[in-house]
Amino acid sequence: MFELLSSDDRDPDVRLDGRPVTELGDSGVEVELLTKFSNWQPMPFHRTFAAGEKYEAVRSSHAREEWTYVRPGEMEVYLCNQNPHILVPGDLVHFARSRLDALDSMGNEPLQFI
Repeated sequence: MFELLSSDDRDPDVRLDGRPVTELGDSGVEVELLTKFSNWQPMPFHRTFAAGEKYEAVRSSHAREEWTYVRPGEMEVYLCNQNPHILVPGDLVHFARSRLDALDSMGNEPLQFI
């Protein structure tokens, strides 16, 4: 429905070798966008963490929801006032962005997630 009502006539296809790369907010973290429309919500992106890499979240006051889907690797997701959520390939966590504290890559292999 949104596509039918949209006046945006840009090509919506995003090819593997043509994904835009951008900085995630002011974090210094680069992500591969899975959409050409960086101002739309949701804004899906692909990210790879090295084994053992950690990301301390910058608190967001925006009331929006996010999800993280794990591809290869293992991840710990820290949300406010909760024990860490341990995710393996195929797992997904869905949360309010304002609750994210940190993301950690677990194990000895790189972590890939959307």
